[in-house]
Amino acid sequence: MNKGSILFLFFFLTSLYPAQEYYSELREKYWQYEENDERAFVYLNLYISTAKKEKNYAELFQAYDDAVRYSKNHKLQYADSAIAVSKLSGNNDLIGNAYIGKGTVYYFNYRRFQPALDEYLKAFKYLENSDNKFIKYQNLYHIGVVKSYLGYYREALEIFKDCIAYFEPNTKANIHPNLIFNNQKGYLNTLHQMIICNQQLGNDNKANELIAEGLKRIPDDNTFYVEKSYFEKAKGITEFKNMKYSLAILDFNKALSGLKKKNDFTWVSVAYFYRGLSYSQLKNEEKAIADFKSMDSIFNQYQFLLPELRGNYEQLISYYKKKNNPKEELYYTNQLLKADSIVSSDFKSLSTRIHKEYDTKVLLEAKAKLEKTILSADICF
Repeated sequence: MNKGSILFLFFFLTSLYPAQEYYSELREKYWQYEENDERAFVYLNLYISTAKKEKNYAELFQAYDDAVRYSKNHKLQYADSAIAVSKLSGNNDLIGNAYIGKGTVYYFNYRRFQPALDEYLKAFKYLENSDNKFIKYQNLYHIGVVKSYLGYYREALEIFKDCIAYFEPNTKANIHPNLIFNNQKGYLNTLHQMIICNQQLGNDNKANELIAEGLKRIPDDNTFYVEKSYFEKAKGITEFKNMKYSLAILDFNKALSGLKKKNDFTWVSVAYFYRGLSYSQLKNEEKAIADFKSMDSIFNQYQFLLPELRGNYEQLISYYKKKNNPKEELYYTNQLLKADSIVSSDFKSLSTRIHKEYDTKVLLEAKAKLEKTILSADICF
């Protein structure tokens, strides 16, 4: 759309609608787009400029908050703008919501947990006495998620139990359909997080019970595709633990479709890793290595992995050692060293509790030996 068309659209809409209806109309125009689709900014830029002109800080907050959703590369900048205008509004709910938004960018888009937790705790101060219970529990949920990722599973579970106690009754309350939808999302995502905690704590029976509950409660609606993928991924891990490797692969295949669409690279990595292990158990080495390499590609792109996924590199190192390929073995040895460095930095509470088949000293010794072997081979060549 060219500049003339945008100006025409602006004057056409503003001539037809009072301010509030104009904002609603603009939101309807861009809400059809998928997340990160920057075509939305044709309408969002009009929304922002009008709200600025009118000094309508509540609407300007909404515009910046939506801009976080649709921007590919400037999410943190828009999140900061949302915080700034929310403070101008003087509305504590908006301010708390803005801090949640920035925390979610840190968490979901960058997997930077400590900064995310800092933002959620700031939000908590503004929402502590709020009458809006949904936003209070939304923030509490996010705090629980970060605690879980940092390894405080029991603490996180207590938080998630409180969230379930709020969200679940409101999935069937006599309230506006939009609120029911939001509470359904809150309930299902909280169930998923409880499953993660229970799986990490070895409470497999409880995890399986929650997986069954989640799959039963998912509405038959495409807007819940990512929640369905989370439960399918969790079910795949259960099947893997029960040595039902073919069933696990089917579950991971189903889960990966939705997880990739959402670009939830963390759980895509988990699905690749466990599917690779399943293929390995079925003696399908070619497909196993392909999945382990797919996880490595994600690690290279995002410089992030969960502690439990370091085994991905142990598998690749063993494979190329068996194949007598020192160059590939060295590459994946360096990748594992890098992974351990990230785990030690981001997961201080977890890094000392992880079983390491290859500790740092052994890896460094192996790296030196491989470099010497490769150098000797190059000289001979």
